[in-house]
Amino acid sequence: MISVVFSIKQTGVPVGGSLFFTFAGILIGLPAFSLLVEKSGSYPLGFGIIAVATFVCGILLLPFHN
Repeated sequence: MISVVFSIKQTGVPVGGSLFFTFAGILIGLPAFSLLVEKSGSYPLGFGIIAVATFVCGILLLPFHN
């Protein structure tokens, strides 16, 4: 799918970008979730806030989808 948008020689750029955001989410998301659960004492609230943040990011990315 990436090779449809980029040439074979340029596929490293979008793959590297997606891996960057994936690992950034792991590095930021897990501590943020732990902090939410610790401060609120509620797992459902922590999962809910993470779900809302994910939903908002998805909505913000929709205009960039072809």
